[in-house]
Amino acid sequence: MAAADELLEMRSHFFIGNYQLAINDADAITGGNPEVQARKKLLQYRCYICLGNANLVIDDVDDSAPPELQLVKLLALYTLDPTDESARSKITQALSSPCTSELASDFRAIVGGIYYLNEGDYDEALRSVVQSTWLEGYVPFSLFFHPLLLMFCH
Repeated sequence: MAAADELLEMRSHFFIGNYQLAINDADAITGGNPEVQARKKLLQYRCYICLGNANLVIDDVDDSAPPELQLVKLLALYTLDPTDESARSKITQALSSPCTSELASDFRAIVGGIYYLNEGDYDEALRSVVQSTWLEGYVPFSLFFHPLLLMFCH
């Protein structure tokens, strides 16, 4: 539970759409265990994507990054051009691949929800997101997708 407490303010800012403040909060979070740092990085990259800075994420995540960061990179590629067949193919392949960690599995469910929502497949989006143990998997569907809709509407 301590891990959740360390990211509480950052997550709160993210969920209300205050992405820049969430990024600022991330810069203030130092130390902590590796899982907290990994979750912080994922949330920070999601904020950059929501702010329209997907290229920053693409440039920052290299091929040797952990699977969950590879997923956020694919999400960034997809948000740059949702009609790009290469990006769509890579995301669907990643969504069907087995995960090596609980963190990657949880984040894969979130990415799946975002992807399928944007593709208009709402049933699959819901099926994907409820597999996550993160907050997005527990809150009402409409509340979860509010920040995601904002991400694709600018």
